[in-house]
Amino acid sequence: MLIRYSVVTLATFWVTCGLLGCSFPASFAPTVAPSKKQLAQHPVPFVPILLTRKAIIPASQRMRVELGVIADATDKHEKLVGPLRDILRTELYRTRRFEIFSTDEITQRRAEQIHDMEEKRWQREERRASTDEQKSSVAEDSRALAEERRRLAEHLRTVDAVLHIVITSTGTNSMTVDFRLENPKSLTVMFAASADVNPGSDRQLRETIASMAESIAASVPPSTKELGKILIQDDKVITINLGEKDGLIPGMNVFVIAGNSRSQGDTVMRLGDTYVAQAYIVAVYGITSHAVVFDGEDYRVGDMVRVK
Repeated sequence: MLIRYSVVTLATFWVTCGLLGCSFPASFAPTVAPSKKQLAQHPVPFVPILLTRKAIIPASQRMRVELGVIADATDKHEKLVGPLRDILRTELYRTRRFEIFSTDEITQRRAEQIHDMEEKRWQREERRASTDEQKSSVAEDSRALAEERRRLAEHLRTVDAVLHIVITSTGTNSMTVDFRLENPKSLTVMFAASADVNPGSDRQLRETIASMAESIAASVPPSTKELGKILIQDDKVITINLGEKDGLIPGMNVFVIAGNSRSQGDTVMRLGDTYVAQAYIVAVYGITSHAVVFDGEDYRVGDMVRVK
């Protein structure tokens, strides 16, 4: 009985310590059960077993806005395109709401490359490649097309909104500029407005653009309720307890934070927060909203939600 008791005790001890991740001192070897004196000299630390969550690394804590192509539909104000972009970038930055960057040329170039490669691919396939060389060329084009699509998708994953600007009409000492802010993933328009500008007055141009930047920032404000919660999860679609009353509109992006994080309502990431997903709002109601997750996979009912 004594031998059986000792074996059971030893086995229980090693299994328990193995689960807790304990390391054993060299003063006693794992051949016999440690004595009470040895345990007193080398107490086994208690290390709780925590269920870890698969985290994501957000590209930014603020809303990331890409300045889209500034187009002159009138072909009369091309010289104003550069200054218009620079002033708009400055005034949007001053709102402290956005992180601004301009990679529209890269995005446009990749979209054009994808279009060109698709066209060439179909032309080759229509000829029903009969030689090995043609078949190899088609396969190479397919791989290149898939890679460009992957790069474009990765780029768009880091963009919360694209701001499009078009000079739509011109008159005597005036021109009309249209502004449109949209989510590149859902193509939801979050803001649209136009402004009349005197192209000959630098001061009036800057004042108009500054006012427009404030209006854009006001159209996508941070939520009045710092933290929400996931109420329902259906695959990639989540229902959260933030809605119109909290300032949400379709197209806005939200963070999903693990339910065991330490956030207490701060607007920035706290030490201990675990960001597990990002989603964009697709439907907004009075006190709830639906969102589609586009980044992350380890999210669940009860996790917290913060508007980006």
